[in-house]
Amino acid sequence: MNAPPALSRHASIAAAVIAGLLSAAAPGDGGAVVCAQQVGDLRVTVLMSPARPAAGPVEFSVLVRDANGAPRSDIAVNIEAEHASSAQRVSSAALPEASRNAQLASAWLDLEESGEWELRVRLAPASGVTTDASVVMFRLPIAAPAESSTALSWLWAAGVGLLVLGWREVLLRRQVPH
Repeated sequence: MNAPPALSRHASIAAAVIAGLLSAAAPGDGGAVVCAQQVGDLRVTVLMSPARPAAGPVEFSVLVRDANGAPRSDIAVNIEAEHASSAQRVSSAALPEASRNAQLASAWLDLEESGEWELRVRLAPASGVTTDASVVMFRLPIAAPAESSTALSWLWAAGVGLLVLGWREVLLRRQVPH
């Protein structure tokens, strides 16, 4: 039995809304630009997601371009972070395979503490030689984790799910028997 056109239209709208909500919450490449620097003849742009990070996992993506603006995928990228007061250190290689965008190299760092972090993005050309001149450095503030926001987001998602199911029931009851 085929659903009436009105039901199909409402189901399509509900599916689009749910897909939009899920995609907004999904991690992705890029994010907010936190640093853009010239390193020799290379232009290095560092992006971060979420845009306003709290203590916890943060995704960093790095775009390396040559003087003509062409992406340089032959440059190895390593990201290091050090907390300013506790000296906690974390690092990871940023890899193109970890990115859905072929021009970016991405890595996740678990910045466990709030406060000021110093980040270093080390670039190693195919020769493997890294010098101080091939390091991008910048500072990044990390907010305290909002413990209640996780619980609230689950409640919000559950509420949306219940609303969708309730709307579906209303639509099903309006069906005209054939």
